[in-house]
Amino acid sequence: MEQKAMRVISPLSEDVNGYVAYVKTLLERKLKTNKSPDSTYQGANVYHLGDKQNGYVVLEQSGEILYFVRHELIKHNKLQVGRQVLVWRNKEAYKSGASAGFASKVFFDYLLPKYKALIADKEQTRDGKQFWEYAIRSAFQRNDFVYFLNRRSTPNSLTRLISYQEVLDRTDELWGIEEGHLRTFAVISELPLKIKT
Repeated sequence: MEQKAMRVISPLSEDVNGYVAYVKTLLERKLKTNKSPDSTYQGANVYHLGDKQNGYVVLEQSGEILYFVRHELIKHNKLQVGRQVLVWRNKEAYKSGASAGFASKVFFDYLLPKYKALIADKEQTRDGKQFWEYAIRSAFQRNDFVYFLNRRSTPNSLTRLISYQEVLDRTDELWGIEEGHLRTFAVISELPLKIKT
């Protein structure tokens, strides 16, 4: 089955409530055995839940989940990379600013070191696209590697992008609403990458 890529979609509906309930259950289980958070962020507790294949980074305060990121290990063209699959923020935490900056912290301080390379999600909301644009700009500032993975072509191609201008030049290839956008990805890596075709 084909993996879908960087097609821009409408904002997620409230159907994510099932995920929120699941993450609450995971967190409750963890707290029964170990009440100590893995770290803290702006006075809130951070927990890492899940296994090597799928995981969650959860921001919690006073028993309430403020924010979580679901991530997974995937393979593309024999590349082993990580992917943020779902990002959820409590609306009240958003209004109060309690989770401000947490997405960037998770991306660059936890997920990128864990997986060494991150690939954009299968489909993205406009907010998700904006976050990836921000992450790409930050990656250039950090001297990380930025790539354009094109699975439309045969063989698939992985092109290193040297500047943010090159990203802008490929914006119409990377993001859009056409079926072809299900086969194009941005990739950020700590290390140089090659694909096997």
